[in-house]
This record gives sequence, structure tokens and C-alpha cells, in this order.
Amino acid sequence: MTTKPSATPPEFNRELVAKAIATGTNPNSFAAKMLGVYELTVIATKQTERKYEKTIKEAWGHEKSVMESDSLDTRIQKHSQFKPNQTNAITEHYKAILDNLSRLRVEFAKIKIDAQDGKTAPTLKDAIDIYLKKDSLSRIELTSGIPIFFALQYHAWELESYLNGRLSLVRKATKTKRSSDGGRASNEGRTHLIEDMRNTLSSIKIKEKYKSIEELFGKQYETILSTLEKHEKIKSSSDGKIPYKIPDAANLPTTFRKWAVDNEEFRKEIDRLVQKKMVAGTTTDIHQPAEPDRQA
Repeated sequence: MTTKPSATPPEFNRELVAKAIATGTNPNSFAAKMLGVYELTVIATKQTERKYEKTIKEAWGHEKSVMESDSLDTRIQKHSQFKPNQTNAITEHYKAILDNLSRLRVEFAKIKIDAQDGKTAPTLKDAIDIYLKKDSLSRIELTSGIPIFFALQYHAWELESYLNGRLSLVRKATKTKRSSDGGRASNEGRTHLIEDMRNTLSSIKIKEKYKSIEELFGKQYETILSTLEKHEKIKSSSDGKIPYKIPDAANLPTTFRKWAVDNEEFRKEIDRLVQKKMVAGTTTDIHQPAEPDRQA
């Protein structure tokens, strides 16, 4: 008789629990909440050092050996030596965490929280444990520690959000500039294409005007298409750095009508090459395709 194997319990994920307690879940305990914030701080700091190892090491300079320790205390002691050459959201929040942890240690020293039985707590984590295990905290003790925990919660959450892609490292000003530059490049590319196509049309010699833009396009297909292909090659060779949209060849008659409305010089070339249709005694603004013959 075979026995059914028991289900394997899921692996305990301490990081997820710490994030939940620190930022969302209410643990119904002041001490658990503060410990969750500290745990999230440790997690965010270690993740940053793993993912951005080169950047963080360069910022530590001669003190980069602090990253070899599992304890945050070595980093806290030398936090003033962390000096990134170029700051971004990652280095700013990382530095803010170290500064606030150092401040917390100083505040605990002032109110003598980090000492027990005449001995100084060996690590900041030990000092936090002493602080949170007190039966009651005075107003001075609360105001010495709680604001710093709130600051740590903010910086750790922001840092962890950047690390996991919930926030983008690209600043809003940079995004705006990229969007503006892209729009400018698109407009310039479109203008260049229209001008090139106008020059192409101006090179066409005719004795009699075409009945419609469609007829013009059909008769001069190869000439018009060569100009379109030239711009497709320009865009391809520039790796998309000229982000204007190349119109489909099949839609060029419709595109020509739009360009004729927007660009007076282009319209003049269309007027030179294509007959204007007469509707109710007036000339239409844009040269429409010829209507099919109707039988009585």
C-alpha cells in the first residue's frame, strides 16, 4: 500500500513579508511595524548594491570595502564618505537611507536607548530591539525615533520601486525633453519629405494635365516611389532617429491631398499637374478622383 506524499509547504519569502509589513499590511504591533521598516531598509540597500554594484562601489571610493560586510553598521559609520560622481534616484535614496540610519544611531545615543546594563548595543539593529522592547516610550523618545523610521520607510520603498521597475529612472524633465525633441525631429522629417516630393513633382514635364491625383500617381509611379524609398533608407540608416512616419505608397494620393492643404508650394505643383474639378460652377479645393461614367 502506497502512501500519498504530503504537500511541500511553500518556501518562506522573508523579503515579501518584510515589504508587506513595512508598507501595507497592518501587523497590529508598533514594534512589528518598525522592525518591518528596518527590514525593508536592509533589503533595499542590499539589492541596490547587487544590481548597481559598479555605481555604488565608485561612490564609496576608498571605502568600497564596506560592501563586503553583511551588516549595515560599517556603512553607517562611514556614510559621509559615500559621494557619487553623478547622482540619480538610486544613489540619492541609497545615501538618504545611510544618512537616516546614522541619524537614528545618534538620536538613540542621546536618549541612551542604545545602552543596556551599562553596555552599548553592538549594532543599530540591537539598539532598535532595545528601543522597541521598552514597555513605554516617553514623548522625547518617540519624537527621537519615529520621524526617522518614517523617512526610512519612504526612501526604502522608493528605492525598492526603482529596483523593481515600478518607477522609471528617467526624470520627468528628461522625458519631456525627449518627447519635445522627438516631435521636432518628426516635424522636420515630414517637412523634408514633402519638399523632396515637391521637387520630384516639379521635375515632371507634361503637355496635358492629369485628370486626377490618382492618374498622376499611376502614370508617374516609379518616379514618385523612388523619392519615397529614398526617405525609407534615410530613416533605416539612422536607426529610427528621424521618427517621422513614412506614408504607405498605396495611400499617397490621399497623402498628397493632405499635404496640398498644409503646404502652399506643394499645392502649386499639384495645380500645375492635375486638372481642377468643377462642382456646381465652383472649383473644388482639392483635386478629387474622377467620377465614373454613369449610364442613364
